[in-house]
Amino acid sequence: MSIPRSNQHTWRSYGYLLGMLLIRAMERADHVEEAMRLRGYSGRFPQTPLPPPPFSDWIAAGGLIGSSILLLLWDKL
Repeated sequence: MSIPRSNQHTWRSYGYLLGMLLIRAMERADHVEEAMRLRGYSGRFPQTPLPPPPFSDWIAAGGLIGSSILLLLWDKL
């Protein structure tokens, strides 16, 4: 295994590597976009309204906020 040096061959090889990476990524993106359009994607995802959080989530959030405040006050002592 050879060590990369700072010469023209190394920089050209890195350029080819980066160029092929970008070209393959762009081609892949085109294929994905084409597949999405063929499946009826119109540029927006359908959104459904979120259900309201259950009461237990409010209790948990209140407990976390309360314990955080208590830890901050305890740290000041």
